[in-house]
Amino acid sequence: MAHARERDQLNKQADAIGVLACNWVAVEVYQRCQLTFVATGGKPLCLGLSSTEIHAALSLHQVPIEQWPDLTDRLLAMSRAATRATNKAINRTTSTPRQAA
Repeated sequence: MAHARERDQLNKQADAIGVLACNWVAVEVYQRCQLTFVATGGKPLCLGLSSTEIHAALSLHQVPIEQWPDLTDRLLAMSRAATRATNKAINRTTSTPRQAA
């Protein structure tokens, strides 16, 4: 369910910001991916896309294997941006003000 919401949000963002034709396949493949999260000290930490996730998405999208290296680079760049933004949002919403001692 969360994956469908993320995909819908990405579709809306892609429509809102526009996607260059040369990046469209990367955006479509990225939408099939799920970011990896781990629990750390009471809050989640986004690790980005795993290599297994990228491989599965490229396979499901039937991308020719010759295009995999370039698309993998594009997917990792998108993942780094999403990971930074996600972790920043998590830190913003989970930070608590310090109490005076």
